[in-house]
Amino acid sequence: MSTAKDTVPDPKTLEHWLRRGAHDLRGNVATIEFALQGLKRFSPEGGGIPQGEVLEILRRRTGVLKGDIDQLFLFFRLSLLPPPEPKDPADATPDRVLTSALQEVPEGQRNRLPAAVACGTRKLVPGFLASAAVLPVIRNALMYGSGPIGISCTEVEDCLVIDVSNRGPGIPAEERETIFAPFVRGVQTKPQPGMGLGLAVTRLALARMGGTVELISATQHDTRFRLKIPLSTAGV
Repeated sequence: MSTAKDTVPDPKTLEHWLRRGAHDLRGNVATIEFALQGLKRFSPEGGGIPQGEVLEILRRRTGVLKGDIDQLFLFFRLSLLPPPEPKDPADATPDRVLTSALQEVPEGQRNRLPAAVACGTRKLVPGFLASAAVLPVIRNALMYGSGPIGISCTEVEDCLVIDVSNRGPGIPAEERETIFAPFVRGVQTKPQPGMGLGLAVTRLALARMGGTVELISATQHDTRFRLKIPLSTAGV
């Protein structure tokens, strides 16, 4: 079992993070520039990359770039800026948080989601932070797994417990202690686009709420993350 631990970055670590983030963003921009050059060289008589292929590359890579920028901003916001005073309010039901997160899943992948996920509690969580914590885990389950993913949600002792699982390639033992660190990508995940920030954002968002994230299973047939978020009775 692996548990995320929160740390405050020192200047050298921060510089390393910035360099890694800039490198990954430049890589996506370079891919877009290459596709644009192919579009420029294309002619109906032949030569260059077919227009449809170029447009598909641009569509995918601009989506990846947008997601990377959003995730990079959120990561630095959570890791460098102090928590607001007063703290982020508990202003959303868990069902609302999950519904919002699932709506962010691309339409072509929604058939891999559970038909329905209900948490069965009217207690509240900080909506912004809870969404920031849950969405990367769901995205990872879809990206690195095959077939349907599992999502369950229960209340245990005034704590919201969300399990997200898939049937992906699993996580090697030597990588399980570092997967929550920023800009860390496993051997199995490198062929896919991304910056290695998703689980780091999850960890930071949960730390702001007094919650935790654990890798409770990492086998090929059951890779499972468990998120725990304290519930509030305010407004109930």
